Amino acid sequence: GLQASLGGLDDFVEKLKARQKHNDEDIRLAIRRQAATGRRARADLDEAKSAVRELFERIKAIKAKAEQSEELVSDVCRDIKSLDIAKRNLTLTVTALKRLVMLVTALEQLRTLGSCRKYEEASRLIHAVDELAGHFRELNHVNRVADLLEKKSAILDDLKQQLMDDYVSVLGGPVRHELPDDWGTSAAFCVDALGPAMRREVVTQFCLRILEDYKDIFQPPKEASGLETAE
Repeated sequence: GLQASLGGLDDFVEKLKARQKHNDEDIRLAIRRQAATGRRARADLDEAKSAVRELFERIKAIKAKAEQSEELVSDVCRDIKSLDIAKRNLTLTVTALKRLVMLVTALEQLRTLGSCRKYEEASRLIHAVDELAGHFRELNHVNRVADLLEKKSAILDDLKQQLMDDYVSVLGGPVRHELPDDWGTSAAFCVDALGPAMRREVVTQFCLRILEDYKDIFQPPKEASGLETAE
């Protein structure tokens, strides 16, 4: 019976060894699987970190391009504004030059019309000259403009003097120039265009000339004046 029991014990030991071997194999397999899983996890983590870094780099690049684009837009807007200002200044300069040429031309025409005593046509030019000269009064510090405005004043003064000489001759004074048939109407247009001061001067000359005829009539005789003084 003892031998049989010992024989059964050997079988049991063999089974335990076989079971242990199987368990050892399962443990090694489990360890290998865990190791493989760990490596994959590390690889996945490294890949994720790399993807995040790449994403940040892309975001950084996009931000840099956006800032660059914004700066480019600002530069373009600034250039457009500068061009707009330059265009506006150029337009103003061209307009000023056109007006300057028109003023020079109008002054020469006014001088010619005045010397020919074409007063009605000259009256229309006086208005045009005054309007054109008004654009340059703020530029009086510029020598060329100042000379031109002085020329305008001189031409108008000559025209006024010529008109006054004509009126004096009409009122019985010395005739310096033969006057055209429509002189009175055209001269009135010109006097009106030259302004209120010129009108007052003409009226004053008329009044003085008319009163001149009455001066001898109403002035006391010299003899009477002397007797009154003696008394």
